[in-house]
Order: sequence, then structure tokens, then C-alpha cells
Amino acid sequence: MSAKLKKVLKNSKILCLCEGSSEEGIMNLLIDNDELIFKKEQLIQKKVHRRISVRKVEKKFLGYDYGENLVILRIIDSANEQFNLKKVYKENPKIKVETCLTTPEIEILIIVNEDFLDEYYKVKSKKKPSEFCKQKFKMNDVKKSGVIIEYFENNSKKLIEVIKIYNRKFPSGSYGLYDLIEEDE
Repeated sequence: MSAKLKKVLKNSKILCLCEGSSEEGIMNLLIDNDELIFKKEQLIQKKVHRRISVRKVEKKFLGYDYGENLVILRIIDSANEQFNLKKVYKENPKIKVETCLTTPEIEILIIVNEDFLDEYYKVKSKKKPSEFCKQKFKMNDVKKSGVIIEYFENNSKKLIEVIKIYNRKFPSGSYGLYDLIEEDE
């Protein structure tokens, strides 16, 4: 699947919208270490952005001619979240929307790294990964900006390994962070 996504992102400007501070931190770490299938220079304003409403995206970013295709890349945890552009943008062949899911929540990567995935899945219907991290690992501030990056010691290689493990254990039919990682040659 990553080959298809790579083709879509190649030679495009990218508006990367991240659901929260953890997703934003992870994307920044991977971008800054040149670990993704796209380059920082392709990003609108050369940075990732926090998720904003569709109307704000239209108003703030879609009124420009970027001279190439524009991909709105959403990093979110729910496949059910709607992103309905106005018809004028939806029908524009130069604008595409792609979604990478971090299901069930980005904090699942901590649980994978700690090798507690089996234990988590025994209680998953009752707890979100962030709640599990708070209780099991005493990470009360797990949702705060920078915490997940600090946990991974600002080490993109360690983070990538955990993303790969999660992808092997739980492959999905949707794009995920794994699909954004540049494959070793």
C-alpha cells in the first residue's frame, strides 16, 4: 500500500494535519530525521499542522495555486471522522485527501514498545491506550505535548521499529504510519 501512497505524495505539496500533540510530535520526529516517503520541503509552510475544521482548511490553505497537486494528509485515529470538502475543492483533480490511521490511539505505540499488547487487548473494550498507559506505566501526562517523543528518547529508529512491529501484528486495510515510512534500500 505504501507504494500507492508514495506515488500520490510524490511531486505534491502536502498539508499534513495531525489529530493531537502526540501525532504532531511523531510526524515531526520522522520528518526531521528524513524517515518518511516525502520531504519537509513538500509540506505547506514546511511544517505539520494541528487538525482544524474542514472550513478552516478551505479558507486558510485551499485558495492558493501551489503549482502542483496538493495532498491533504490527515493523521487521525478514527476511520469514521468525516472530512467533506466543498464541491469546488472535492472535484478539483489537483486536490486529494489521504488519511493515515493511528488506531486505536497513537499511545498504542508505547504499549507495543513495553510488550504489553496482549495484556492491553484483554481490557481494550474498557480502556483507551492512553488510559492504559496512565494506569500501567504511571504516565499521567501521556497526552501532553512532547511526552511520547520524550518516551521514544527522540529516537526515530526506535519509533520506526515499534511502528513496524505494530503493523506486523495488526495489519489493516487502511493507510497507517507504517505506509509513510521510507523503506530501507
